[in-house]
Amino acid sequence: MANKESLFLTAAKKVYQHYRPAMWRTLYRTMHKMDSDQQMSRWQATWTISLMGALMMQYGRRTKKLAREIRRDLFRALITNCDRITPETYHLATTSQRYHLILQITRQLHEEMSAKYPDVAPTVQKVTFRRSETRDGKKRTRADATYYDRHNHICYYTHILTYPFDEVIDTIAHEYTHALQKARHSAMPQFILDFLDTHHHSHFRAPYALRPDEVEAARIGALIRYNVNGNFAKFCEKYGRD
Repeated sequence: MANKESLFLTAAKKVYQHYRPAMWRTLYRTMHKMDSDQQMSRWQATWTISLMGALMMQYGRRTKKLAREIRRDLFRALITNCDRITPETYHLATTSQRYHLILQITRQLHEEMSAKYPDVAPTVQKVTFRRSETRDGKKRTRADATYYDRHNHICYYTHILTYPFDEVIDTIAHEYTHALQKARHSAMPQFILDFLDTHHHSHFRAPYALRPDEVEAARIGALIRYNVNGNFAKFCEKYGRD
């Protein structure tokens, strides 16, 4: 089995290396098109957005730097508002404690970021929860949370209260990345975000997993989610905690 897996991975790497130059050329052309031609038909814009989302790779320094900054401010918010709840003890917290903690650390995260970047402040005016089920018991949405950019509102759905801590942190970071994108403090070039705003309808017609803003938010959420307990312990050790 190990031999077969090794052969498969070797073959996959060879295929990737063969097509990698073509992928980079396509990515460059797509970015150039978005930068130089903001006026496209709805179909062309949808295709361009989807192609961008499929080709973009959020592994650069800017993405990692932004993820570290959000993680640091999230941990500061957790220490400020934890009330003896830590990543290690989150599973023992009641539903009510989790509810208030998620709201508090999101608001505190925004305060920390707004203090450093004043233009970020208007992007989050409200943080709330909404029931995941309708009155007749049907699930309202598959999403864990939503950022309403027109209303500067982060809304969490109550089913995340059953999630483990690392998944909750992922959700918070994901939605907050959207707020930073609105303020143009994301790791993506500004002209891509401008293109998404210009072609708002085409953006939502593109498959969710291929939207560039969702690709970036998912990547940053995953980076922050990775080894939450270990990173929180290092943060406490570095900055001290009573």
